[in-house]
Amino acid sequence: RQTVRVSPKVIFSEFQTRFLNSRSEERKAKRQAEVAARRARKQAAKEKEKAVKAYQESASKQTLNQEELKKEDLETEEIKAEKQRIRNDRRQELLLEAGAMSRSLFRSCLRCVKIMGQGNEHDEKEFVEREKNQFQTMKDAVASGTFSMAPPVDRENELSSRAIYYHGHTREHFEGDSDCLKPDPWREENVDTYLAILRQGEYKRKWVMNDYKFDDPYSNVFDDRRVDAWESKARDLLKETYEANGWILPSELHSTDWKRTKWDDDDDDQPII
Repeated sequence: RQTVRVSPKVIFSEFQTRFLNSRSEERKAKRQAEVAARRARKQAAKEKEKAVKAYQESASKQTLNQEELKKEDLETEEIKAEKQRIRNDRRQELLLEAGAMSRSLFRSCLRCVKIMGQGNEHDEKEFVEREKNQFQTMKDAVASGTFSMAPPVDRENELSSRAIYYHGHTREHFEGDSDCLKPDPWREENVDTYLAILRQGEYKRKWVMNDYKFDDPYSNVFDDRRVDAWESKARDLLKETYEANGWILPSELHSTDWKRTKWDDDDDDQPII
């Protein structure tokens, strides 16, 4: 077996080569790391710039959306105000029409009261019958030696008292009419009350004239179609008013009928206009 001897020069040369190669690899790795870092910083900068741009665009869009919403809100408020103005105008028109219908019925009632104050053949028959009864009572009283305290029949006083009585009831009836449509906005009960007063007023007027056997010259003055048309318009206005305020109509919760009111509780044996 032979032993190979390597000179120190060869060993040093080989060591130097390995050392230089190692330093070269370190420098190469360092350069690669620096390049990767620069690329990462550039990418981060791009992403940051992109994020800032997206944020600015989002903020700009949000500002535009807010401005559009404000504009829409303003337009909505203007529309609401215009609708409210239209409802107010319609309410005023209905108030004028209600006043005209009420005054027409009120005049008819007062004219009927005036007619009743003059009396008729039926009244005269009753007066004559009572006078006969009084005369017979007086004869019987004289025959028995007593006397009667019953006052004599006074046609003028009784007819006048009857007219005053119904005149007072007429005014009392229409006083409620004058107040029920004052609230603004109207509630459903306001319209129901007005219609009840109006329709019951005409019903009672006819009832009284018939009960006292008077011809009714004003039987065709009350226009039911006019009242029905007013009611239709009023209920349309009520529906729109309730919807605008977020309310629910009582009639949608339970059935209502103008005939079932406190004015319909009067005893039919008590004639009241």
